[in-house]
Amino acid sequence: MKRFQTISLCLLAALLVFAAPDEKKVTLSGKVTDESTKKPITNFHLVIRQGSATEPGAILTDRKVMNPRGSFTVYVPPGTLNVSIEAAGHMPFEQMASGGTGKTMLVALQPGVMLKGRVIGPDNKPVANADVTIDYFSPASPQRRDLHATTDANGNYSILSQAGEKTVKVQAEGLLSEEKRVTAKKPSTNVPDIQMVKPTSISGVVTDDLGAPVSHARVRATLQNSTMHELRDATTDDAGKFTIAPLRPGQYTLEASAATHVPQKIEKVDIPAAAPAQMRLDRGALVRGFVRGSTDAERPYVSVYLGPTVMTLINLKEEFGINGVPAGKIPVYAEVQQSGTVRRTPLTTIETKNGGQTDVEMSLASGPVISGTVKEAGAPVSRPVVVQFLQPNAPAFPPPMSVMTENDGSFKVVGITPGTYEISVSGREVTSDKTVTVGIANTTVDIDVKPQPRPANLPPGARPPLPPGMTPPVPHG
Repeated sequence: MKRFQTISLCLLAALLVFAAPDEKKVTLSGKVTDESTKKPITNFHLVIRQGSATEPGAILTDRKVMNPRGSFTVYVPPGTLNVSIEAAGHMPFEQMASGGTGKTMLVALQPGVMLKGRVIGPDNKPVANADVTIDYFSPASPQRRDLHATTDANGNYSILSQAGEKTVKVQAEGLLSEEKRVTAKKPSTNVPDIQMVKPTSISGVVTDDLGAPVSHARVRATLQNSTMHELRDATTDDAGKFTIAPLRPGQYTLEASAATHVPQKIEKVDIPAAAPAQMRLDRGALVRGFVRGSTDAERPYVSVYLGPTVMTLINLKEEFGINGVPAGKIPVYAEVQQSGTVRRTPLTTIETKNGGQTDVEMSLASGPVISGTVKEAGAPVSRPVVVQFLQPNAPAFPPPMSVMTENDGSFKVVGITPGTYEISVSGREVTSDKTVTVGIANTTVDIDVKPQPRPANLPPGARPPLPPGMTPPVPHG
C-alpha cells in the first residue's frame, strides 16, 4: 500500500505545476532525456530565470525534480526566459525559452566525462582549495562557460567535462596558474598530477652606450621552450630600473627596446637570477631621406629597405625617417611593386653613428627595363605568376628582383643591375632560354613555361608561397 501511495504521489507531482497559476502566467513544459540513450532523466535540477544568459533577471523556479518520465510543467510570466538544467553525470544545459507556446521543450543532456586528478605544490604536497576549471560549450547556447571544481584536503578533484581534447586550468592563492592538455575519454579519465610553482621575478637596469639610464623603455621576458607562450612586460622608470613579475622559474629571453635606441636581446637568462640584469641600448641613429621619381599612383607603395630587417614607407612628399638605427655601414634601397611592374633604386651604403643623423636621397630607376610575357602552350598565362631574376653567389641583401605578372602574362622590371640572370617562374618549369643578359639598354624577353608537379604538402586551392623578399603587389590605380 505504501509503495502504491509513493508512486501515486510521484505521478501526481508530475501532473501538478510548481507554482499556483494566476491570470498573468502561462505554462512552460519540457522533457529531459539522455542525448545518447534517449531515455528520460528522472532526477535533475531545474532553474528558470527571467531575461537572458547575458542579462539574467529574477529566479522564478529553483528546485530538484524527480519524475519517472523526465518531464516538468511550470507557470511562468510571459516573455524571455533562461532555462538551466543540471543532472548527475551530464553536462549542464542552458537555453532561452518562452512559455505559452503549447509546445514541449525537448532537452537532451550530453553525458559527461569525469576527469579525476590531483594538484600538488612546489614541495610535492597536496594543494587544497585550488580552483579547477574547464571550458564548456553548450550545443544549445553560444555562450562559453567555465565549469569549476575545488580540490579537497588531499589535493584531489573531480570535474565533469565534454569528451575530446580539453584544457584543465588550475589556480591557487600564492601560486602560478597552470594548464594541462588532456584527452577526455568516456566514462572517466585520470589526469596526471598538476604541479604548481611559486612565482619569481627579475629586476635590472637599462642604460645607453654613454651609461645614462634609459627611461620608458619596454623590457619583455619570454619563457623559452614553453608551450604556454608565457611572456611579461615592464617599463623602466626614470632611473632606467625595471622589475618583471610574476614569472615562472626557468630560462628566458630578455628584450629591451625604446623609440630612439637600438633594441637588445639576451638569450638564456635563468630566472630567478643571481644578480640584477644589466641591459644596454645603444643610442640609435636617425636616417632621413627622400625617394624621388615615383608617380602619384606609386607613391603610397614605395618601401625603403634598410638592411635585411627594417622597412618603412615614404610619405606623400617622398620623404621617410627611421629611428633607432644601429651604428655602422648599412645597405639601403627603395622599391615599389605593383601588379605587373617592379621598380627599384640602385643599392647604396650609408654610415650611421650612435645618436647621430644620416641623410640619404635615392631615385627610382627609369632603366634598364626588362619587359616580356610568360606563355604556356603558346598562350599568355591566364593567372598571375611570380618571375624572379637570380644571380649565382649573389649576396642575401638585397633580395633578387621579383615581379608578379599581369593577368595577360606581361611584366616589367625596372632598375635591375646589368649582368646575367637565371629566370625562375613560380610553379612552372621554364622551357625557353633560362637565362637573360641585361645591359644598359632595355631588354625584351618572352618566357615559355610548363606546369611543375604540385607540392604534395600544399592544400587544395592554395598557391605556392612568394619568393623571399617578394611582397604581394598592389593593383594599378
